[in-house]
Amino acid sequence: MGEERTKRKIAATFSADVKGYSRLMSDEEEATIRTITAYRKLMTNLIQTRHGSVMDAKGDNVLVEFPSVMDAIQCFVEIQTD
Repeated sequence: MGEERTKRKIAATFSADVKGYSRLMSDEEEATIRTITAYRKLMTNLIQTRHGSVMDAKGDNVLVEFPSVMDAIQCFVEIQTD
């Protein structure tokens, strides 16, 4: 048998979700979905600008991968301040 090499990569990830999502959905489902959809579009643009990739985005959660810790931090700060 030949020696198999494990393919490895270094990446930075972050996960974000909406505070009070369950309450917001029960209070005003349609408005909550519209708002989350709009914010997700804005976040996706910022993530792509910083060379990140959305790995998963279900419900109120988004999981993102970046090739660089600095890109992840800068993106996270931009999302929080925009």
